[in-house]
Amino acid sequence: MAKQLEARPHTGQVETEWTQIEVVMNKVAGKVLGYSERKVNNRWFDEHCKKALDHRRNTRLKTMEDGNEENKRKYQQASIARRH
Repeated sequence: MAKQLEARPHTGQVETEWTQIEVVMNKVAGKVLGYSERKVNNRWFDEHCKKALDHRRNTRLKTMEDGNEENKRKYQQASIARRH
């Protein structure tokens, strides 16, 4: 890693230098440690959760389009129901 860091061009720009260091570190870490697939553990996220989120999203869009009191009330109810 030290050789790769020394070989990189020095620009004097903090963001560019940091990006170059980050790239070198990620490459070296990938070679040394390898890569693994990220485990997805969403057993709790079922069809019921998906429907609740879809309902909340739709009521939010309606509230954004027409912010009348009825739409705001429906959105608040959908937000509360999502938490339970």
